Amino acid sequence: MGARRSADRAGLLDRWAAELDSDRARFVDLLVREIGKPRRARRGGGRPRGARTRGSPPSWCATRGPVPVAPGVTAVPRPVGVVGLVTPWNNPLAIPVGKIAPAIGFGNGVVLKPAPQASLTAHALLETLERAGAPTGLVNVVFGATDAVRAVCRDLHVAAVSVTGSIGTGARSPRSRRTR
Repeated sequence: MGARRSADRAGLLDRWAAELDSDRARFVDLLVREIGKPRRARRGGGRPRGARTRGSPPSWCATRGPVPVAPGVTAVPRPVGVVGLVTPWNNPLAIPVGKIAPAIGFGNGVVLKPAPQASLTAHALLETLERAGAPTGLVNVVFGATDAVRAVCRDLHVAAVSVTGSIGTGARSPRSRRTR
C-alpha cells in the first residue's frame, strides 16, 4: 500500500464528502419519500448526517499503526479485500456512509446491500461516489431482501461482513456460523 494510493483514497473520500454536501436536498427528499423521515428533522445542521459521519477516514488512509475509532476501540488499518455491508432501512444515509468510508480508507472494495425500503438512497450514494471519481467496481450495490443478504454473506470473495440490523438478522447470517 504505497503513499500514492493512500493519497488517492484520502482524496476520493474528501471529494465524496463534497458530493454528499452538494446533493443534500436530494438526500432529504429521498429520506422523506423512502423511509418517511420528517422533512424538518433533516433540514437542520447543514451537511447530511452521513457526510459528517465520515469524519476522519482520509487521515486513516496513510496510517499504519492502530487507529482509535471510539473510546476503548482501535482498528488496525489493513485491507482485507472485499467487504460486505448490510444496512438497515431506518438510517439509509449515515450508516452506509459510515461503513463505506472506512472500508475505502483502509483499502478495501465494497459490496453494499441496503434495505429494500431505501434502494433509491443507495443508488444516489453510488452516484455521488462515481461523481467523486471512485473507480468502477470499488463500491457495488446488491439490491434485494433476505436472499441477497445470504448471498453476500456466503460469497467466498467477500472477506468480511458488517451487518447493522436486529439481533435476529445477525444470528441468521450464514457468516455468523462460518469461520475462515
